[in-house]
Amino acid sequence: MTSDKKKQVLFISSLLIIITALHYFTSNNEFKLHELYRRLYYIPIIVGAFYFKLLGGMILPIVISLLYMPYVFIFSGHTGADLIADVFELIMFYTIGGITGLLVQKIYDTTLENSRLEEEIQRADKLSAIGQLASGVAHEIRNPLAIINTISQTLMEDNHLKQDQKEGLEIIKEEVARSNKVINELLNFSRSSKLEKEKIDINKLINNVVILTEKYGAQKGVEIQFKQGNNSPAFIMGDEEKIKQAFINIIFNGVDAIQNKGVIGIELTSKEKFVYIEFEDTGKGIEEENIEKIFNPFYTTKETGVGLGLAITYRIVEDHKGTINFISAINRGTKVTVTFPRAKE
Repeated sequence: MTSDKKKQVLFISSLLIIITALHYFTSNNEFKLHELYRRLYYIPIIVGAFYFKLLGGMILPIVISLLYMPYVFIFSGHTGADLIADVFELIMFYTIGGITGLLVQKIYDTTLENSRLEEEIQRADKLSAIGQLASGVAHEIRNPLAIINTISQTLMEDNHLKQDQKEGLEIIKEEVARSNKVINELLNFSRSSKLEKEKIDINKLINNVVILTEKYGAQKGVEIQFKQGNNSPAFIMGDEEKIKQAFINIIFNGVDAIQNKGVIGIELTSKEKFVYIEFEDTGKGIEEENIEKIFNPFYTTKETGVGLGLAITYRIVEDHKGTINFISAINRGTKVTVTFPRAKE
């Protein structure tokens, strides 16, 4: 529990103790005062609903009932109409608490959803703008690189070159190849190709991805394990190659995050309307302040790499009306959850 939550609980508890004490230490003959004190219980109920939403709105009336009922039945001596009024007031506590908590919960959920949608729109606009810029830059750079590569290859055919000159040309050739690889990644990121949607058996697709990536993992001492959460088949509508690319990017990032030996666990579960795929690694984890940056184009913590893998993955998942979420802890690993709408079987 955070310090703010503790303060909120302490404030509500103080209100309950004070109001209850007023009941027990005020003469039973002071009917008007007791009626006022009883009305004061609405304050912690409403405050609790605002602090803790529906949970607070339902728990507070229960606590108040436990505090107030001994007074009603043992100390007050209320019978007949007075007892009925007390019971009715208790019912009103539950009603007001439930309605207030429900309204606050609804407002909170709506605000959270609007905030999430706004972030997704801003991210999509940012990705689109960067994609267009990347495409323009890539095309401008590719032509000079092609000229440099052609000239270096022509020079290498000269039999009169010294050894250090040949080594220099080899370096130029390697760097041009590396630059071309970066350009290809930029172009892949900038392209928004049409999805070739079909009905996909996600279980079969993940098995194929594991086969494609397990050798890369084995080279770094990482075992890739796939577990199907339930036996029911799971189908989605989408572009199989693009989803495969997204999953490979996630696995490769997980492998690169693991120092020495480790495991990447993949779990597939399906429910009524959605399919959930979890990728959990035993890597070094991501610092909390960096989790928001991981989908940003060109953001990377690797010594080599452009930082487009997860940006491309995010775009692919978004294009399939899905979501992707990260949970990470330093030195404990990272869990990536990808959610897709489930297709009818």
